[in-house]
Amino acid sequence: NTNKQFTENGRIDTTDTAKLSGSQSTEQLHALCRALLLHAQDVYHKHSIKVRELMAKKRKKANQIKSVGLETKQKKDELPQANILQECVSLGVKIIFERKVRWTLKKVQEWLKSESSKDLMTIDWLPLSIFDSRSQFVLSFQSFYIDVSIERDEMTVTRFGENGEYRKVFFHSEDEFEFFLRLELQKRLKAIKTTK
Repeated sequence: NTNKQFTENGRIDTTDTAKLSGSQSTEQLHALCRALLLHAQDVYHKHSIKVRELMAKKRKKANQIKSVGLETKQKKDELPQANILQECVSLGVKIIFERKVRWTLKKVQEWLKSESSKDLMTIDWLPLSIFDSRSQFVLSFQSFYIDVSIERDEMTVTRFGENGEYRKVFFHSEDEFEFFLRLELQKRLKAIKTTK
């Protein structure tokens, strides 16, 4: 991309040609960063509570041992790690991947309309918090049903067939998912045309 994103005085250019960074607009990146910062604070807070409770239990146990008159050598126990960075990266990847999947679903729905199909896909997202580690939705088109779960950068698609069979497939990009979805929908559209 040869678009200049900086003006001559070194400031970031906010014209329409420079509003996107990769697949995200500057506003979306700003919102994502704020969400991740809030998530980091939440993870740290939960970790602090967990460590405080753990330390209180250890002190209580040590006092009970002393009251009985048994003196033992204290092992140096390591405290559990907060894993704030891993949690934030995981959530950020999931949020970006989900956004791309939503865009892909919109594209496929438009393609389906252009194929002169009267039927459209029905997509029902599970109402989870943005801070949940996964996203989930169900997609249906006539007799084609899939249950989709997104965790980090992996999408698990469980397909339910007409004869009770089911198959699980994993995708790591929205392009792979779009290809799979279009193929499945094309099969259904062909079946409609041959039965007419």
